[in-house]
Amino acid sequence: MPQTRARLRAQTRFTPDVTTQAIPGLQRTSAPILRLPPELHRLIIDELVSADSEVLLSWWASLATICKTLLPHVEAKLYFSAEFVTCKDAKIYLRSVAMPDRPHRALAVRSLSLVIKRAATIVHLFKNAFPKLVNLLVLTLVSDTVQLFDPLLTTPPHVLSLVVGGANYPPRFRDILSAQSHVRGLCIEFPAGDEQIPPFAGKDLLPNLHVLRLSAHIFPPTLFTYAYPLTSLTLVKPSHEDMSHALQLFGETLLVFVILKEVTPRCSPRCFWPTWLLRGVRLRKLRYLEVQQEWSWDLQRDMGDFDYPVVEAMTDPGLKEACPMLQTIVWGTEYLVTDSLYESVLGDGPAPIHQYVRMLFDVFPRLDRLAVYDRIDVDDDSRRRILGDIWTRANKDSDDPDYGLVDTPGWMDKALAAVEES
Repeated sequence: MPQTRARLRAQTRFTPDVTTQAIPGLQRTSAPILRLPPELHRLIIDELVSADSEVLLSWWASLATICKTLLPHVEAKLYFSAEFVTCKDAKIYLRSVAMPDRPHRALAVRSLSLVIKRAATIVHLFKNAFPKLVNLLVLTLVSDTVQLFDPLLTTPPHVLSLVVGGANYPPRFRDILSAQSHVRGLCIEFPAGDEQIPPFAGKDLLPNLHVLRLSAHIFPPTLFTYAYPLTSLTLVKPSHEDMSHALQLFGETLLVFVILKEVTPRCSPRCFWPTWLLRGVRLRKLRYLEVQQEWSWDLQRDMGDFDYPVVEAMTDPGLKEACPMLQTIVWGTEYLVTDSLYESVLGDGPAPIHQYVRMLFDVFPRLDRLAVYDRIDVDDDSRRRILGDIWTRANKDSDDPDYGLVDTPGWMDKALAAVEES
């Protein structure tokens, strides 16, 4: 959010001493860069304007305010992606991007995020701007103001990735999804509540859907009854029944499965192990499994009263048949559990994690790696770097795994690339 505000401010604020002194000769109309073809201007700015460098972004934005030649190219970078959490900043952006004499701004937008709880004051502005964003690929709308979603009903489909959420389920949400038929990735964070929501059934609704993420504790996957050909599924805090339903329904095509599982006193010792959720399912194409565990307050409070990990519960006779193509397992756990994994139960012999590692590589013939990390060491930044222990076939018998980057995006991409092979 600070980055977005800085970018917008930079377009309207300029300090002559800094900019004109930074490039000698810019004051003269014969500056060499201005005599280059537009294609080279774009290449130079693409190379120099970096989203990771706030100083450089502001510098180029200031430069563009005194140079009409460079202005459209710099603005194309500044408007490429934007995130807003307040109506005040969103108003400035939506008015700016919809200006009729600056059509290049709207054409430049590829990603837009509006996460604003009460958004009534920007509904009209968004309705006016959204049809102009014809190159928008990724849209995030999270708001309690259901009217904010209405423009998606009438705008021709072009969005490929859609994230929606809020405290109130939009009454015409199914019509919105029908209108946005190009959507390939969908994330739903609405509470189903007491709404009488018809099931998501039939290939005519979401005909291109391949990636689905559900906040399953408020929007259960049982609302889906049609087996969409998903390649990636993420469930946040599903019940055992909801998880089983989703895997049975979508399991035939899944390449990636990610789950945030809440571990409660009702969970048996067997469900502590990540591969427990593969029991009784057939995921013949699955390449990537990520299990993040969140320990309930009950378990955290009664730390000494539960019996994890139980080594005898880690094995299951049907694992090999369940996922014959599995290549990567990522396990994020927390709250002292990581320490327990590395301690021998009887004070002698291999620790539970070492027994589990060897069992996994024996059972899954194509397994390349198991990565284990402590979720407490990871913040909420989606661009975070996760570090953890990584076992491979080369070190599976070692008590000292490799410690390094848990490359979840890279491993996921590799798994999804297998869609052509499958």
